[in-house]
Amino acid sequence: MSGLAATYLEQARRHLEAGNAQKAIALLDRARALGAPSTDVAADFYGILGQACQRVGRHEEAGRYLQHADHLKAQSRPRQPVPQEAAPVSSPVPSS
Repeated sequence: MSGLAATYLEQARRHLEAGNAQKAIALLDRARALGAPSTDVAADFYGILGQACQRVGRHEEAGRYLQHADHLKAQSRPRQPVPQEAAPVSSPVPSS
């Protein structure tokens, strides 16, 4: 994402926090017109866009954006190794 697009993203976040969702959407549209958001900010971009759409009543669109943001966040999380259960250790039983 270019420097200008990142500025639009930050301004959109501030407008959304101030209750001006329509202005946030307009800024995000400008940011997107400069190019697709880079992977490091895409989840944030779509999350803000989803919240803004929700606030102006564009619920179906908001759902898609929020779902996409969640998907991107899940992909970016470091994968944790899955612990494996230890195999039982068998010891020879002494004969009587």
